Amino acid sequence: MQEAKLIKYDSKNPIIKLTTAEAKAVGDHDLLIESKVAAVNPLDNLLAHGDLKLVVPYKLPQTLGNEFVGIVKQAGSAVKKFQAGDRVYARTPLDNMGAFAEEIVISEQAVAKVPDYLTDEEAAAVPLTARPVKFLKA
Repeated sequence: MQEAKLIKYDSKNPIIKLTTAEAKAVGDHDLLIESKVAAVNPLDNLLAHGDLKLVVPYKLPQTLGNEFVGIVKQAGSAVKKFQAGDRVYARTPLDNMGAFAEEIVISEQAVAKVPDYLTDEEAAAVPLTARPVKFLKA
């Protein structure tokens, strides 16, 4: 499986390499997803340039990418809402970033089915920016 890994933070020219990785294990509540489209957003640039390393200190090398669209290849034994063949999208959790990869293993709780009216490209741009926010009452 191919992944785009951040090798070195740099404010002007971060080192990112395409690497080959072993398939990850699929847990009982996980999905193995074949990635179709991954979005690139300002957060990805901030991470690669090292602007967020004090807030979210990743151990390098780190597979990049925060949001994607893909097809479920395998569902863990306890997964009930998804099955092989479902078209899904997600914003990867902060502790499991890695949308710039051919395959992604992610918790079913982080994934949703893509509405039919969205193309893969449109859907890939939704998860990070459309994430719901809870507001506290004053």
